Amino acid sequence: MLNNCLKTAKEFSRKHRFNYQVLEFKKSELWGNDNKEEHQKWASFEKKPGLYILATSGEVVYIGISSSGLNVGQRLFRHFTNDEKLEKLNEESDVVILSFDEKDKAMTLSLESHLIEKFQPVLNKKNP
Repeated sequence: MLNNCLKTAKEFSRKHRFNYQVLEFKKSELWGNDNKEEHQKWASFEKKPGLYILATSGEVVYIGISSSGLNVGQRLFRHFTNDEKLEKLNEESDVVILSFDEKDKAMTLSLESHLIEKFQPVLNKKNP
């Protein structure tokens, strides 16, 4: 399902003519180890706007976007530390970030809605 989600995002961006950079990690590569490599990976996206897809065993469980003045690093940090549903993701959960230019924010919000509607991630629902 994660691959289908990424394929759908690619088709959507082509149709609407905007680009993004794909960054893929395991949660364990970003969180839980205070080491230089983790900090370098975090630095590759932390100050950028982005849409993020969280998946476990290939199943998309959450789709979100940095908004309200927060960058993607701040959003993920909040999820991993203050979100009861998401902090329980296992260490091998996939974290895929679609980093985009600020000028494409409106299109990326549309992409987020499109992906959530199509894939209906369990943790995006009000009462999973």
